[in-house]
Amino acid sequence: MKQVDAREYIGILRELTEEGRQVSLIVAGNSLAPFLIHGRDTVWFEKPKCPLKKGDSVFFQRDDGSFILHRIRRVHKNALPKGEKEGNGYPKHVRYNR
Repeated sequence: MKQVDAREYIGILRELTEEGRQVSLIVAGNSLAPFLIHGRDTVWFEKPKCPLKKGDSVFFQRDDGSFILHRIRRVHKNALPKGEKEGNGYPKHVRYNR
């Protein structure tokens, strides 16, 4: 099996979602257990077609460069990730938990 650098792989996935394609990742970590299990489950995702809301799962990159899959817990008016602007794929009304 060929191994690929995670950041390179995520970059490819990001490009594919920007093209409107759906992509998948094998779950790594236990933050969404018992619903998603490390190494067993696969998540499929695509670029949002409508505003995100409470309960949606989001895959994003933290300020430290790590990637994470989390469920949106709260929605706040005009809350964006640090340094982001509305129109960069982020709806203005969702608070992204970091």
